[in-house]
Amino acid sequence: MAKCTNHTDSQSCLQALMAFQPISTITREILNTWSSLTIEVAISWVKGYSGVLRNEIADHLAMQATHGSTLNNNKHQDRSP
Repeated sequence: MAKCTNHTDSQSCLQALMAFQPISTITREILNTWSSLTIEVAISWVKGYSGVLRNEIADHLAMQATHGSTLNNNKHQDRSP
């Protein structure tokens, strides 16, 4: 079985996803979607603002989105495969 790891810097998100009985509808929808996939999904916490490239890219895009900017990912160059 193929594997996928979802890295997050949100401890509250991680706790919600790991809860025995998730409270929020969105958390239940995420877990239902993951369980329907033909891959194994793992969840991993990364420290925010610690230089993890893809986390920095996600933070940059989230900041642009909250300020109504057009999303532009050219600031970071991810050369990972």
